[in-house]
Amino acid sequence: MKKLQLVFFGTLTIASVLFYSSCSPDDVIIADDSVEMIDPSLGFVSIDPSGVQANDYPTSDFEISPDEPSVVVAIEAVAGTGDLKSLTVQLDGTNLTASDFEIRDLISNESITSNNPLLIVGDNTSAFTFEIKLDNDGSLDPKALTFIVEDVDGLTNTINISFNSYELIEQSISGVLLNAAGPVGTGGLDLDTGEGTGTLDASGLLAEIKDEGIDLSLPNDQNWKAQISGINNSEIKTLSSSVENFDFASVNRKDVIEKYFEGGDDLPNTNANNEKVSNTVSVGDVFVVHRDGKTYLIEVTDVMTTANDNADAIEFSIKY
Repeated sequence: MKKLQLVFFGTLTIASVLFYSSCSPDDVIIADDSVEMIDPSLGFVSIDPSGVQANDYPTSDFEISPDEPSVVVAIEAVAGTGDLKSLTVQLDGTNLTASDFEIRDLISNESITSNNPLLIVGDNTSAFTFEIKLDNDGSLDPKALTFIVEDVDGLTNTINISFNSYELIEQSISGVLLNAAGPVGTGGLDLDTGEGTGTLDASGLLAEIKDEGIDLSLPNDQNWKAQISGINNSEIKTLSSSVENFDFASVNRKDVIEKYFEGGDDLPNTNANNEKVSNTVSVGDVFVVHRDGKTYLIEVTDVMTTANDNADAIEFSIKY
């Protein structure tokens, strides 16, 4: 009986060793809970929380006057899973050199030494709000600013904004167009200089608009037509009635004048030479004139009628 017990317990001991050997700690797999990695956030800011910048910052593609010396935008970044590590600033896909831009911390209102990429330190590793300023070269071609924020885990976020300047008008002058029925050398107006010209002599080659003269069938004190037409292949249009709240004084861009011409209305009348002619002009009438690639915006500021001679005249404000 003892032999049988020894054999039984011996067999059980061997089986137990084999079982525990086959389930060694090296073969036990413990699944870790996965951690969701969150990218840092990055966006444009319109208002300066420090109050230094009075005007709003742009938050979408924008235009800037060539007179403005600097392009200024503001951005805000907030950390995701990992702390913020760096900020990279690019212009048209190329990293700006440190000397080409300035950074101001809009929370502390302190300037930050520009590096590119900029290493983020201190409290800014959890969130920052920066103003970025660079020189404005006045380019008419769009330029793209790109900002890239990266955290310590290598996660990134990128935002872009484009800007360009516009072309300011060259001149804002006045000129007087005399009755074409007056002396030789009158009846035309050079819109580049505001000087009167003839229409049938050499000086008339400088003119963009001309006066339509008189109607001989009417009495002398009523016969001036006070109408204008184009000369030297110029084209005249009236300002479209669809333009709302027009203010001649505020127009300072060439592209705006060109748009007024593109959307303008043809002159309503035709003269004996089949040329397009305006109605009788009145103070406040606005015309857009195009000749040889240049566009002029003109407004009637005075209409001077004489009863006994042909010294009648129309005074214009001129922009181009």
